[in-house]
Amino acid sequence: MIDQSENARRVLVRILKSPRDFDMAHWYLKSPCGTTACIAGHAGLEMGWIPTSPNPDFFRHPQEERAREISDLGREFLNLDAETARLLFRDTNRVHALTILHRAAQGETITEDLVLSVLDDLRVRSYVILVSKLQDEYLTEEERATMVKVRAGYLSQPA
Repeated sequence: MIDQSENARRVLVRILKSPRDFDMAHWYLKSPCGTTACIAGHAGLEMGWIPTSPNPDFFRHPQEERAREISDLGREFLNLDAETARLLFRDTNRVHALTILHRAAQGETITEDLVLSVLDDLRVRSYVILVSKLQDEYLTEEERATMVKVRAGYLSQPA
């Protein structure tokens, strides 16, 4: 049986050892600066597969006859269903992906719901941080103080 938590930890550790080699925009990319890969690419590398040339969407294993698509390898290594794999490999950025790997390494199961909740949670946090910074820049001290009072009154009201 595949241990999703352990395999997520292995991919996470691989990425953390060389964070510049992690990019969710590419399955695998060789550049003058080095090599980058997404979660699926790092999972494939962790399993001993290597990218084929000239098509980096496919990896080869020294003991296998045929090449395999990297998304299939990542899906298999992390024990994901098709929709969860699609969301994780195609709709997340580095922050989302690392958050999901961390949570999986801590024992949470990577599911469609987990991926969607991380996507939503981080988008909301990013928005709140941005709004706060812009409020500090564009609003007067008096306007910000009024907002704090309004928020405090709203939060103290019974639901």
